Amino acid sequence: MFGLNVGSDLELHNNEITGLGIDSLNHFLVSCSLDGSIKLWDFYRMKLARSFTQEFPVENLVYNRQNDLIAVSTSDLTVSILNVKNGLKRVRTFERVAENKITDLCFSQPDSKWLITSSLDKSLKVFDILTGCLIDWIKFKQAPLSIDFSLSGEYLATSHVGSKAVYLWSNRSFFSEIVIQKVPSKPVEIDLPVMASSEIVKESHKDFYAKDLLEGKDKPEEVSQTIIQQKFAKTKNETSRVETERASEKFMSLSNQPYSKWQAIFNLEQIKERNKPILAKQSLPKAPFFLFDLDKVMAGESNTVPDDLLKQTFFTKD
Repeated sequence: MFGLNVGSDLELHNNEITGLGIDSLNHFLVSCSLDGSIKLWDFYRMKLARSFTQEFPVENLVYNRQNDLIAVSTSDLTVSILNVKNGLKRVRTFERVAENKITDLCFSQPDSKWLITSSLDKSLKVFDILTGCLIDWIKFKQAPLSIDFSLSGEYLATSHVGSKAVYLWSNRSFFSEIVIQKVPSKPVEIDLPVMASSEIVKESHKDFYAKDLLEGKDKPEEVSQTIIQQKFAKTKNETSRVETERASEKFMSLSNQPYSKWQAIFNLEQIKERNKPILAKQSLPKAPFFLFDLDKVMAGESNTVPDDLLKQTFFTKD
């Protein structure tokens, strides 16, 4: 990193660097290494500000920019939380969090009250930072390799061994209040979601509609069109069958109208009585066949206005 190697040899890492983290204001840089050291660097002066040494090699590091806490995992399967602002002071320690190598760490967002760990023993654990207790324990059939929380706190994204997909898991505490009664003693086994067969389509839309009858035909366009018509006919037959079943006595049809609309039926008479007009309906005066000049009528110069129209209007010749 642009000259962080400047300085004495005692300030440098003696082994491979396994993690880096920068605060939100670009003031500090934290690095960890397999030599067990965690170093805090002044980002602008490019000098070592503080150093912290672990007994075992440090394998993972994650920096939480919300509260300037870092979480590091070591090869003895221990996770430690350090405070960067207080000079890498240890805040929490979680010992033996897994049975195999820890693959990734992340903080919950946006409150940063949880620490989530994933490991090669196919487990994912959630720790409460304030109490230091395990609050959730999940086990997959494939080991998770990488995890991360969405900034809104709604979802957790995971990637797994032998899979090219990214899986999203909803955070139940975001949608409802959850009371944690006891520490889980065994994991909850969860299968990875599988895509539907209709979604796993590698062919184009033409190949999809014509793949059954395209072989051995001289006119693929006509065959494709015939298959499309068959698809529409099949859909139409299925729709008519469903409508017939709904019309029978075995099924009950529900209204698709909003609640406010059908609820008003119970008070329909009161609504009609309330909406009755107070005044009787009055017809508007009929306009003459030939329009007259209003200025001349008001001045008394024109006698083209019929008498019945003068009675119904607000102006007179006088």
